Amino acid sequence: MRLIVIGTILIQFLIAHNQNKEGLEWIMYQRVGMVHSDLFGEGASGYTRLKRTTINSFRDIRVFAHFFRSSNEIRIRQKSSRHFLTFENIYSFNTLIYEKSNALDMNLRYHFDQGLGIFVMNDSLGNLTLELGLVFENEDYLNNQKKTAYTRGGISVDQTFFSFKIKFEVDHYYQINERINLASLTRYQLLSEVTWYMSKNFGLLSGFILDVNREHKYYPSLFLTFSYVRPIDWIY
Repeated sequence: MRLIVIGTILIQFLIAHNQNKEGLEWIMYQRVGMVHSDLFGEGASGYTRLKRTTINSFRDIRVFAHFFRSSNEIRIRQKSSRHFLTFENIYSFNTLIYEKSNALDMNLRYHFDQGLGIFVMNDSLGNLTLELGLVFENEDYLNNQKKTAYTRGGISVDQTFFSFKIKFEVDHYYQINERINLASLTRYQLLSEVTWYMSKNFGLLSGFILDVNREHKYYPSLFLTFSYVRPIDWIY
């Protein structure tokens, strides 16, 4: 069943566009390197992303993975967005995430997020966006199962300085249904990256990811990877 769902997402992602649409662009991102966690030590880091943009819409799918000797962290994310009505700086979006993390004692998390975003700043050197959405999650933990609803507020910053690019994301998930076993699942998720582009297509990237729950302490995963970016000439 999971393979059918993932396959359906990929098919829609690839063919759901008009090939005569102006500004159609495909870009592939790939990374490979190492990661360090205070909980699990050193491991391998991998990342791949396929992005498709037009004048009015955006779609991408990302696979983000950290592999340790005794654990792993895997996240598959698909996001779609388009201009909201006739507003150029406002967009609607929906996000679907499959996530597994032994560090969070989580076997598998299904995540659906839908809402509105606004470009506070958007130019050729970067952007600043704010998002507000409603989230539904089915969290298959190692010992039980939790279905949870949240409101989500997020801020994302991408900025290029000469041959460097900085990315920073903060998401706040506020639980709106009743607590499970008297525990709050309200949390923050943080992502930070700095990329040094050694050439047009190759770069060296470092950063960290971190989940913070108000009732628990979590440790960041620090990664250092080589990145590769290239446009793709696809026509369907």
